[in-house]
Amino acid sequence: IFRTMFMKTVIVALVFIWQYAAAQNCQSICEDIGKTISTRSLCHKYVKMLPAPKVKNACFDGAKAGAKLCMTLCNGEPARQEAGICNRYRNEQPKPTVLKACETGYNSAFREYRSKENEIRSARDAKPEEADSSEEPSEDTPPEPIEIPAVELKEAPVASGTTIIATLPVAINNEDLEMQILEGQSSVEAVAAFCATHMADNLEACAEQLLPHVERKLEEKGVSLD
Repeated sequence: IFRTMFMKTVIVALVFIWQYAAAQNCQSICEDIGKTISTRSLCHKYVKMLPAPKVKNACFDGAKAGAKLCMTLCNGEPARQEAGICNRYRNEQPKPTVLKACETGYNSAFREYRSKENEIRSARDAKPEEADSSEEPSEDTPPEPIEIPAVELKEAPVASGTTIIATLPVAINNEDLEMQILEGQSSVEAVAAFCATHMADNLEACAEQLLPHVERKLEEKGVSLD
């Protein structure tokens, strides 16, 4: 029974890790794509239009909303224009110039990203270059063990306002790292974020080895993430 429950927990962790890694990958792809699309060019008609910068900013806001299509496409969802995206500008003066500026920005950005749909999805599906087969470990080679030293858990505030509930030293490939558990995170989410960052090429092994250690350490120290 315990093993069944443990495997279910690991499966949940792996699903979360894969989702986390996919989201991070799409974010990176869309940042790169965004560098090739000039918002200023999309809104060239409104950049110097009076009253400045009100009209320009409305167009830029629309373009920013249209750029969200990139994440939609990267996540494998169909392209759909969002109705009423510029409604907040409907009563802005001068009418209807500000509203049209926002709609122009949105529609222009939407068209640009939709035209790059194949590029976005190809980048998402691209696999990293495989290492030379002579350097690849055999399938029978066990993954590098993950060690958690017997060090006290500690709390520490973060300047940005996010609170670290606990920090946990983790040794991977003889490298000493520190896993942070943030306020509001579950142990599964903390392990997912750590593994996606430090062992993206071996997520399953990372989750299977790290999760039970983390949960045991938290239980030993009486740290509750509920």
